[in-house]
Amino acid sequence: MRASPPISFTPARVNFTIELKGGADDYEEFYCPTVMWEWGDGTESEAAQDCEPFQTGTSTIKRRYSATHEYRESGRFTVVAHLKRE
Repeated sequence: MRASPPISFTPARVNFTIELKGGADDYEEFYCPTVMWEWGDGTESEAAQDCEPFQTGTSTIKRRYSATHEYRESGRFTVVAHLKRE
């Protein structure tokens, strides 16, 4: 996971990017997940995609996800991203 900027003054608008590495490009369990973000400041958000149905041999998984969050209080935050299937 990368944060940009990694350090800032509040209020801070931070862009986060996660990238999946390894594994097959057609692994159905990772195809079109909802990403749940835990921002470390007591808030959460979800980002879902509108995807075509999975087709073996044709569909490929997305390996990069990003989101932006605004921190209104100062502090050090641990951000966690969960991929889940609906």
